[in-house]
Amino acid sequence: MKTAVMLTGHLPRSRHQWFWPLLPRQHGGLPWRSLGPGPALLGGLFLIFKKVISWHTPVSFLGTVIVLSGIFWVVDPSKYPNPLFHLVTGGLILGAFFMATDMVTSPVTQRGMLIFGFGCGLLTSSSSVCSAVILRGSPLLSC
Repeated sequence: MKTAVMLTGHLPRSRHQWFWPLLPRQHGGLPWRSLGPGPALLGGLFLIFKKVISWHTPVSFLGTVIVLSGIFWVVDPSKYPNPLFHLVTGGLILGAFFMATDMVTSPVTQRGMLIFGFGCGLLTSSSSVCSAVILRGSPLLSC
């Protein structure tokens, strides 16, 4: 699938419309990558439940990515993937719950957490739009 996107610049129609088979990974790879976003989501919700992290940063991070990728998907569905595609493929959930909420670098106030999560989501979405291939996870801006 990555090769098809790199060569044509567009997603193959059959793979980007029906991405639910990607949830329990059907292709080879490392064992922790074969489970999909479920364990990271459960771990993140557990951290919120135990009040180790606040919900503000992950929610604003994921919300920004979903809204921005949704806008691009509505504009050109043949070039940009469905917003849920970003959630079920790669490390977006891992980045939102575990990287963005790192105790050393995350803000202290609730407003700061919302702004920080928005900024992380903005950088992640813009890197997906600017690159020729679909970047999975939470990479740095690459254009």
